Amino acid sequence: MGQRLLGARPKKRLIEAAVYWAREHLDDFTDYTDAIEKYRALNMPPELIAEYEAMQAEENADFDVDPDEVETVAMFQRLSNHWRIDIGMSGGLYLGCDIGLAIKLLEHRREKNIDAVVDELLLMEAAAKAKLNEILQRRRDEQRQRV
Repeated sequence: MGQRLLGARPKKRLIEAAVYWAREHLDDFTDYTDAIEKYRALNMPPELIAEYEAMQAEENADFDVDPDEVETVAMFQRLSNHWRIDIGMSGGLYLGCDIGLAIKLLEHRREKNIDAVVDELLLMEAAAKAKLNEILQRRRDEQRQRV
């Protein structure tokens, strides 16, 4: 794998892309449209409506990646069905995606900079795994509170 320089900051856009993918994968987006319309119909304060409109805009926000990161994001999306998941007594836990498969695909495509792409994939995997497990834990906690 490629070396990471001390003090080098991770690529923020790749992390944002991974988190977006995780939320989409587990359908973790909130639609505030109905609430906004109801608040308008009830003549609620404009500040409250504006707050919900801002939250909706944030939910709908896209992310941008640098042109040199497009290959990594595309490869990450190809791995979307190749995650290792531990189904234990407490529910599911995402362990990580199949980076070995990514390496084979990159080798097959004769990618010149495999180490750099794999390093970026590992960064995305860590961000997505954290978000996926956070969503699952929140859902388990919500389910326990209902019981």
